Amino acid sequence: MKKMSILLAALLVVMLAVAGAMPWGLPAAEDLVSGPTTREDGATLVAENRWFLSRIYTLREGLVSEVYAESRIRDGAESRIARAAALENGACFVRVLGDGADWELVKLENGQAELLHKDTFENEVTVTGLQFRDGSYWITALGTNGAIYVYEYNGAGEFALRMLLPAWWLSGTETAEYDGEVIDLEKPFARITM
Repeated sequence: MKKMSILLAALLVVMLAVAGAMPWGLPAAEDLVSGPTTREDGATLVAENRWFLSRIYTLREGLVSEVYAESRIRDGAESRIARAAALENGACFVRVLGDGADWELVKLENGQAELLHKDTFENEVTVTGLQFRDGSYWITALGTNGAIYVYEYNGAGEFALRMLLPAWWLSGTETAEYDGEVIDLEKPFARITM
């Protein structure tokens, strides 16, 4: 009887691992990356991080038309998609590695991922926004101290911190996203124009 119980428990663990790794089922709300984005052609992009895979779904009229999937293990470290944004004919996303200090900006076209830039955040941050505008990628991050960091990457391969809004300016901010002109905030202000 004891051997049967152990065998059943092991079988259950294997079944759960397989279910988490396989592409079965609809995305679970707790696995979705916040901030779905819409392309010019009307397609909506939604990113998801499951146990072993990260995915970006392309939805048209409420149906999944394309799926990009990648392993969450990269160079021996755990990875996840932190934010995705729409491009004219594809998508881009920020992939964070390990504890989130190391990250990669990735362009996705025709199901192929191209690494654009790889870097390390100097401060402990959470990526809350990603936008593409006028040839530049804008990454917005919220620091553990409440400060907002805005980084710019342009097509020429240059990457720099472009803006830092100190925490005392933005008490209580939960999320922020810069689009090249305006920072949209969850709290305490609706928008800051830069």
